[in-house]
Amino acid sequence: MTSQGERDIITSMRLPLCTSILLLALASACSTSKQTYTVDLVNKTPLALSVGLIKTDGPIEDGWTSPEQIAIHAPQFSERKWGKPLQPGRSITIGPQSGIFGNGHAVLRVYVGDVPVSALIAYSRNDPGRLDLHLWPGRCGFVIDMPGGKLQATPIETTPPPQQNPSPPPRPQSR
Repeated sequence: MTSQGERDIITSMRLPLCTSILLLALASACSTSKQTYTVDLVNKTPLALSVGLIKTDGPIEDGWTSPEQIAIHAPQFSERKWGKPLQPGRSITIGPQSGIFGNGHAVLRVYVGDVPVSALIAYSRNDPGRLDLHLWPGRCGFVIDMPGGKLQATPIETTPPPQQNPSPPPRPQSR
């Protein structure tokens, strides 16, 4: 059996412990980090594309706004074009582009057409003329094509693979 004094000590220890755990959970849930992305793209479709990067979380930043965000927060810009145009048979590099992220991530958004924001917001998430690709920080690349009328991406290697067991450079011969 515990005495009143022992119960008071245990209770007084629980409060700081619970507070510490709660603050740690809040800090990790609200933490942000700066991430940088570079995306190489090749358009193998017969149509012009609109391409750009968006974020699923974090503060609104230049270069990261989706057409939906523009339509909601800045409707006066709805008749402007979004992202970068990518003509058929051409290549483009987006970035390096840095952003502040919370629990979300970066997405490469691709639309069929080089049209204004007001036209792009008509594309739903599952529309064959829209493609969303979740990205890892760093550099990546994709070939965009449209088999059967649906946008699709094939990853491309953007950096050479590391050599397996590279041989050491030859030693100079002594005379």
